[in-house]
Amino acid sequence: MKEIFLKIQQQLASVTSLKYVDKDWGQLSSEPSPVKYPAALIDVDSVDYTQLAKGWQKAVANILITVANINLVRSSAMAPNKNDSYATLELLEEIHQALQLFGDTTFQPLERIKLQKVFSDKGAEIYTMVYRTAFVVKKEVTGATAVTVTPRVTSE
Repeated sequence: MKEIFLKIQQQLASVTSLKYVDKDWGQLSSEPSPVKYPAALIDVDSVDYTQLAKGWQKAVANILITVANINLVRSSAMAPNKNDSYATLELLEEIHQALQLFGDTTFQPLERIKLQKVFSDKGAEIYTMVYRTAFVVKKEVTGATAVTVTPRVTSE
């Protein structure tokens, strides 16, 4: 998982509108928040495992990208700069363009499966984006001894 997070973090760093990209450890809940806005925080939502041969597992992970921005421009129909108030929606699209189908030899390409608005009483506009990927967790078998089992045939 660490490798995947680091690669996603590097890919998000290519989105020039973002001022802060990090693993989510609760920064938006901290007072004062240590992030610079707009920010993208990476975490895992869930991972489902399927057993394969040799103790290996196939993992299907939902990666959570939390996007936060401070919006200081009114979006009222009569506001003179209302188009500027949609900067967060434009940022969500930039992030999606950077992440959709992004992958490498360690994980399958990311596919967006969900976008959700998050209520915030801190004056920030917050959305979560969920991307699905899959990868294989390899288990090294050490100290195993091969056992040969010969079927016993009996005649009665």
